[in-house]
Amino acid sequence: MPPTTNDKGSGLGHVPDSKDDDDHVVDTDKLHLGGNAPLPATFNVFDNTILGVFLSYKHYIYDQGQVGSCVTNAVAAAYRYGLQRQSKDPSYKPSRLFLYYTAQIPDSDITATTLGRAKHFASLSTNPPTKVLNNDSGSDIREVIRIMANLGALHEEKTLSAKLVKDPSTNEEYFPPGALPSLAPNSLPFSAAQMHMTFHCARPHESMGAECWKQCIQGWLPGQLWFPRI
Repeated sequence: MPPTTNDKGSGLGHVPDSKDDDDHVVDTDKLHLGGNAPLPATFNVFDNTILGVFLSYKHYIYDQGQVGSCVTNAVAAAYRYGLQRQSKDPSYKPSRLFLYYTAQIPDSDITATTLGRAKHFASLSTNPPTKVLNNDSGSDIREVIRIMANLGALHEEKTLSAKLVKDPSTNEEYFPPGALPSLAPNSLPFSAAQMHMTFHCARPHESMGAECWKQCIQGWLPGQLWFPRI
């Protein structure tokens, strides 16, 4: 019997974030993103007027197909953007398959430990999961970023794609046996992921408004925003 799925409805796969008291809070004044100077009405994201440099950017478009992987695709794209802004390897692509599977680990498996979510993901480098996760339950932005920040992001070798099967009795979709997104990667990727830990994340303080996000964008800091579908 296929497991139940969450209410991701349209198949996009986004799960709303829940507030986490362990989040680091960003102070834009300390990021030297222009201080209190008014931002221009428009600006070119490739022309960093704050740093006074111009760098070309290679665009990437991910096709999530039937898999609820929009969050994984967005975080992976932001990571690649961040690498390019730092003049790092523009061809490096973090494994969306790895991130997607790890983000599906049930909360019960995480809360059963006393490590906390961040340390739990870090511990997977030496104690990788083995469960088959048949349901396409989606993920939230904070969780995927937390995985990259604490476990790492190894290079993508296999694409994140699969066809879902619908149970006619419940109208729910699930992965057929052997679908790559449902299978745990072998132990090597989990240990290798920590070689790619150059990722720091934070959220704006609740008192900061849209100007904070504009400053981050103009200052070439990749960010993740979710817009509810109307």
